[in-house]
Amino acid sequence: MYQFLKVSICSLFFLSNLAQAQVTGFLKINHMLGNDPFALDYTVQNNLSNDLQVTRLQYYVSKISIVHDGNQVTEMHDTVLALVNAADGPYTLIDLGTLNATNVEGVFLHVGVYAPLNNEDPALQDVGSPLAPQSPSMHWGWASGYRFVAFEGKGGTGFTQTFQIHVIGNENYFKTGVVPASTNLSNDSLYINLNANYIEAVRDINVSNGLMAHGSAGDAKVCILNFNNTVFGQTFVSVAENEIENTFQVYPNPTSNRAITVSSLNSDAPFDLKIYNALGKLIASYSNLSGPQFEISLPEKGIYFVQVSVQGQQPVTKKISSL
Repeated sequence: MYQFLKVSICSLFFLSNLAQAQVTGFLKINHMLGNDPFALDYTVQNNLSNDLQVTRLQYYVSKISIVHDGNQVTEMHDTVLALVNAADGPYTLIDLGTLNATNVEGVFLHVGVYAPLNNEDPALQDVGSPLAPQSPSMHWGWASGYRFVAFEGKGGTGFTQTFQIHVIGNENYFKTGVVPASTNLSNDSLYINLNANYIEAVRDINVSNGLMAHGSAGDAKVCILNFNNTVFGQTFVSVAENEIENTFQVYPNPTSNRAITVSSLNSDAPFDLKIYNALGKLIASYSNLSGPQFEISLPEKGIYFVQVSVQGQQPVTKKISSL
């Protein structure tokens, strides 16, 4: 049965003009494993050559924005929030309500539940709400809130090893880059199509020996950053809200001598820089940097996350491999 998620919308705030068409909008997330439709217990392989089969994949989507008609940004109301279950059918539809848009160029979205809603009591939610108690549970507890992603499966020889990746934590509520989208119009309904390739969710995660990654760091952090960076096939495009993506570069990636460079195309804008290791531990922090470039020496081989932030803009996190 196809999953159809209907949410009430109090209002939509958007940039529009009279030439734009008023339509009912739907975000359509197509569930994929590589080039194939998603299916439970279907054998696939991640970038580490680990064979795996998925037995559960659920995640929350919230704070959706539509980029349309020449880089105008329409933010959906906060009540547009959905629990996506890849096993419910080939795609998930999320009702966006009425849109004033003609040409949709892309989508921003967040995987997870935003604070303080993330830390409220699910028992107080209306029956049928994505945030009401679920079976299996999508709520971790008062302090940590909801499971942003619940990814479970089997790996190893003969698929005898089980793995679980449950991502929690307000610190893991990230905004994706602009995800390019295709559209089709049918009976005054505009369908905005995104492909979600869930093999990318376990990029750089070894699932062959059994894994229990429950929390906000380690492989759970890698998984949520994979959703943020590659699951939806992001190629970052230029819009004012995401201008930082085009202002900073981090290179080389991978690096063979533990040295990386952060370059800024706007040397007059001060920026902050934080470096996290693969476990999510902050290992270096720099404030009010300026100039065309800043060089960093990583302590050892491994996976690192470089976060660049400018006041008033969404931080950007880049994954770097030190070989």
